[in-house]
Amino acid sequence: MGWMKKIYVMCEDNTLDEEFTKPYHQALVDEKDTMYFQGKLITMRQAEGIQMFVDDALKLFKNKK
Repeated sequence: MGWMKKIYVMCEDNTLDEEFTKPYHQALVDEKDTMYFQGKLITMRQAEGIQMFVDDALKLFKNKK
């Protein structure tokens, strides 16, 4: 499954905060080079890209309501 689809599913299931947002922000605070996302070790650069998808997805879901 592609990243965008995973993110949209997490938005619909209200699991985005626990599965990505909190771990991402904690990794930033801890100045980590990597983090786990859905059981896979990803770089913070990849996480930054996912965060851009997250931002877009959240805007889309706000506009739908």
